[in-house]
Amino acid sequence: MIIQGIIDANTNVYNPIGHASALYSTSRTNGVNSTNTAFGEAGLEAIENLMAEMNDDNGDPVFINDASCTLLVPSEMKMEAWQLMNSVNTPESAENAANYFKGRYPVKSSPFLTSATYYWLGEFPQDFWWLEVYPLQLMTRNMVDTDEGFKRDIIAQYKTRFFGAIVAIDFRHVFQGYA
Repeated sequence: MIIQGIIDANTNVYNPIGHASALYSTSRTNGVNSTNTAFGEAGLEAIENLMAEMNDDNGDPVFINDASCTLLVPSEMKMEAWQLMNSVNTPESAENAANYFKGRYPVKSSPFLTSATYYWLGEFPQDFWWLEVYPLQLMTRNMVDTDEGFKRDIIAQYKTRFFGAIVAIDFRHVFQGYA
């Protein structure tokens, strides 16, 4: 559920004025948070440029703390992302330039990310909240010494439930890139 919300799979996680709208946009008038640059040095540079240009509703710059940003990639991109974040030299560079991104962002990946071309960078806790009505509950009923359990060969019954949802409270701290 959380990954589905982060990738804005159903375009229902962001409701700024009571109506669901797309969380990531390349043409929003009050801030662009998506770029169509493939993952790599150029893609991360494009996202960092979008971060620097992000403004709030008053036109003031939005502060995005690089130290608390995380890079989220699909499992297929995990090795490439790790290499980019840990290599001394830029992997894409022909002249062995120093790697600006070395150690800059922690890399997280998920098998639930279904597209191998999309990636996200930003301060996820600033934009996303998990709203919980009631937490994960596990209820058990022991049926060993009951007449019903004896008649139906039931040893125990289990019931698991939770009620919560992920919501986006802002769009200005997480950025999406894709090829």
